[in-house]
Amino acid sequence: MWRNSHSGWGRISIALHWLSALAVFGLFALGWWMTGLGYYDTWYHLAPWWHKSIGILLLAASLARVAWRLTQPTPRAHGGAFERRAAHVGHGLLYLLMFVVLFSGYLISTAEGQGISGLRLVQRAGAGLGAAGPGGGGG
Repeated sequence: MWRNSHSGWGRISIALHWLSALAVFGLFALGWWMTGLGYYDTWYHLAPWWHKSIGILLLAASLARVAWRLTQPTPRAHGGAFERRAAHVGHGLLYLLMFVVLFSGYLISTAEGQGISGLRLVQRAGAGLGAAGPGGGGG
């Protein structure tokens, strides 16, 4: 069953869920590991590139996951009314937290007006928020 039904989650939802979970935990571990790297470590410049690239992929997968979730039925929830409501609110807060972290990572990476080159596919434009601009100096 590729699509969701009222009796269970489909393979696409399950795959997006576990790939997202793997990416979130992997990005956390990679970010934590990067804090201990010295300037002359060989991974000093390569690890942030991987971190940003996986983060961009996770953002795209998360947007696809939300779009898929909004267009598919969901399985019937178990438990009482309070438990169902708490689960719904908890899921919403987890999605909100994930998007806040992903967008803040994007904004931090583009704060100086430079784009993010992820996976050497596309140069993502810088957000330009608070950027000093090409001449430097800032505001």
